[in-house]
Amino acid sequence: MARFWAAYINDKGLASWLGILKERTEEAKASKIIETMAVLELLEEAFKKCSKGKAFFGGDTIGFLDVTLGSNLAWLKGTEKVSKLKLLDEAKFPKLVEWTERFLSADCVKEVMPEVQKVKEYITKTLEPRWAAAASSK
Repeated sequence: MARFWAAYINDKGLASWLGILKERTEEAKASKIIETMAVLELLEEAFKKCSKGKAFFGGDTIGFLDVTLGSNLAWLKGTEKVSKLKLLDEAKFPKLVEWTERFLSADCVKEVMPEVQKVKEYITKTLEPRWAAAASSK
């Protein structure tokens, strides 16, 4: 089950939230926002089922699925900063927000997690110009 959700996160999650920034039209961006919210909704439900009331997806300690989703959190939070959208909303995804706070507060995660501001800078200075150039060459 964890492999399915890991693949889902890597295939659908990252593509949907970075797609919010990558898309050039408001209609396409709105579609990516809807897609992102659907991904987060499914992840909220997956957390409830997989964690069985424990702190992390696999139980009491950080495991494979936590690392998979956690490694994408900087991109999600960077997308929120650049787009000025609140995607990981506590009212809509309370368990996922609680998990995020627990995950990011773990010492082993603090040591390796990139700063959201640096991710935002990378998006705005490197990725967005590339996406704009690719869009204009079509």
